[in-house]
Amino acid sequence: MQSNQRTILRRVYFAQGLGSTIEGVGLSAAVLYFSVHVGLAPAAIGVVLTVATLLALALVVPIGILADVIGLKVAAVALSTLVVAAFATYAVAHGLWLYAVGACLFMVSQAGLGAIRQAIVADNVDAHARVRGRAVMQTLINAGMGLGTVLGTIAAVAGGDTLFVVAFAFAAGLALICTAILARLPIAARTKGAPRQRPGLIALRDRRFVGICGLASIVLLTMPIVAVLLPLWITDRLDAPDWMAPVTLGLNALLVICTQTRWTARVSSDTRAAGSLALGATTLLAGCALIGAAALTTGAVTATLLAGTTLLTVGEITAGAGMWHLAFTRIPTTAPGQYQAVYGMSSSVARVLGPLAALPLILAAGATGWIVLGLVIAGATTSLCVLALRDARSADVAAGARRVVQPRAA
Repeated sequence: MQSNQRTILRRVYFAQGLGSTIEGVGLSAAVLYFSVHVGLAPAAIGVVLTVATLLALALVVPIGILADVIGLKVAAVALSTLVVAAFATYAVAHGLWLYAVGACLFMVSQAGLGAIRQAIVADNVDAHARVRGRAVMQTLINAGMGLGTVLGTIAAVAGGDTLFVVAFAFAAGLALICTAILARLPIAARTKGAPRQRPGLIALRDRRFVGICGLASIVLLTMPIVAVLLPLWITDRLDAPDWMAPVTLGLNALLVICTQTRWTARVSSDTRAAGSLALGATTLLAGCALIGAAALTTGAVTATLLAGTTLLTVGEITAGAGMWHLAFTRIPTTAPGQYQAVYGMSSSVARVLGPLAALPLILAAGATGWIVLGLVIAGATTSLCVLALRDARSADVAAGARRVVQPRAA
């Protein structure tokens, strides 16, 4: 790898870690501040966050297309500046409408930045290295989100409006640092180099890729499960200690941070991607079943929850590695922003489906709901496994054909 590319990757990885910390602070501190200190109704905050998430979902692909035209660095700097504006809006907001403006700015800019950072990585490594790059970024997301959530929670526990404003100012300062890092990326502006081909909506017309993204949005339900469904299940339906909810969140983050990149490095072929996805389907179903079974146990609730969370996280790691291999080893290089933006829609759809579909299922059906949810996620993961096996067979056939037509040595 060239020195220039290594510099780009190091800076983007650093920006990703800071960006995820910013997101953790923004999500935790803003909700607590506007509900407890400003006095907005929880239902109103929920509506605002839903609208902001849907707006981000609708705009992320146009942002990716625009980034491919104007240049990934220019787009990243512009979006990072919007994050600063979002926190400035939070700091001065004392009512619903200004809070809604800040939330929409925050969610749209964070969604766009996530896609652009991934696109910069994908644009500066070869096809197989994209999967490892995705794993590194995911590890940084988990670490940064965990740290940011802790910082936002500290502001809430300490109490007082001033500390929340300090937290918003701190996050805005980190966003300014990210802006400076992205502005100094050694990437030529699009107008100075060869213009990138304008391919139109090729990512959305790529049926294979869109199919993978659709299945990924179901597999990625692990995100709202860990962040939303599992804590609510523990606090509302189980006779478990109060500390179990944060412990399960911490266990998930720790396992991902320690093992995601190492495991993903093993997934270097279609066959290994299929094996990783098969393991993911099995452990995701088992994890959901164990978490649901915690409601039926009497003396082993804690052990059952920890085992279920561990299996769910193993499934998240192994399924994610296989999924990234399928999604990113065969995409064209003409539109990295667009492809990463379309894939980024998968996580946004999962965040919407979790509270809207999975949560009512679990609250209504209890342990049975967890099994149904596990079957749905495992089914989507198995479908991706079948696709990986087809890719492996196609690659074997192509390799055999090349050997047949290769002229024999005299």
